[in-house]
Amino acid sequence: MAGRLGRDGLDPHVLLYYPIYDLWSEYVPVAEPLQLASQSPRAQQLVASFLRLGQMLQRRQIPLTLTDHRYLAQATVEADGTLVIGRQPYSALLVPHDAQAISATGWPRAARRCGLSHGQT
Repeated sequence: MAGRLGRDGLDPHVLLYYPIYDLWSEYVPVAEPLQLASQSPRAQQLVASFLRLGQMLQRRQIPLTLTDHRYLAQATVEADGTLVIGRQPYSALLVPHDAQAISATGWPRAARRCGLSHGQT
């Protein structure tokens, strides 16, 4: 379940980071149809962690917005620790275990200012 922005619909306050940049660096070309089992252990761990986080939110019916490193690079942190992308405020960011590309955006500095950090799943 992904959150829809807007006053009339869901108003998600949770961001789920999709580690596409990390997955690009882990991609292993194969002749047969792409399957997760043919990819590196790190890619498998990233995908499994991302899926667990998404399923946890879905089971609890928590609306969310998917984000990547590009959108996080545009984020600002308010004085109260709220993360803002565009005009949408967010109070939580979930990051799959071992997602490292997020570091390239300068995100850890902003995360420390608002009390967010990487988690284990």
